[in-house]
Amino acid sequence: MVGSQQSPLFCSQCGAETAPGSLYCAKCGVKLTTGDSLPAKTHKTRRSLKTELAQIRSVGFWVALFVTLPTLSLPTIIVSLLDPGALGTDEATSIWNILVLTAPLTAAIVVMIVAIHYDWFDNGWIFTLSAAALLAATTFLADWLRVGMAVDLRVVWQETGPMNFFEGLMVSYYHLYGFWSFASSIVVGGFIAWVWIDKIVPSLPTRQHSGLVD
Repeated sequence: MVGSQQSPLFCSQCGAETAPGSLYCAKCGVKLTTGDSLPAKTHKTRRSLKTELAQIRSVGFWVALFVTLPTLSLPTIIVSLLDPGALGTDEATSIWNILVLTAPLTAAIVVMIVAIHYDWFDNGWIFTLSAAALLAATTFLADWLRVGMAVDLRVVWQETGPMNFFEGLMVSYYHLYGFWSFASSIVVGGFIAWVWIDKIVPSLPTRQHSGLVD
């Protein structure tokens, strides 16, 4: 038997809880085995850290490739596409450099993506106001800590006013960073948010009792 009526099943592939007696995971479709019928806490300890890190390094390679794309020669780009590697020292340095350069925007992007994923705001107008406040806060902190390049909040406020403050901040950062660094900030922010949502949160011991999961 795959499991009993008393013990729920936990997919070894995605970690989702499946009804007792199920042959396949309802979330990812993987066939369940006897080893899957373990309590959630035991299942979490069996998750392969090596596999999780390999996935992060694989995705990180493509993020770094995007970030450095304008500086790469065509042969290097072709080789990278045909024979992709993993996140190494050079790639991690490229991601770190763009993270430091665009710190205020990237930090805000991470939080905004997490908020969207977990439906923290069910109203678009509230989300826009919250995003404006968040980006203003990261901009203030970056300027105070002298980390990255930050726009002048007073100038943006004077030019846009409260109604279009968020849009004004985003446009100002676009002009400050330029297209590629602006786009790279969004990509790197998305990468960090993905690591948090898909890799870190599922491994937290209290994930089933927190508001960080659906």
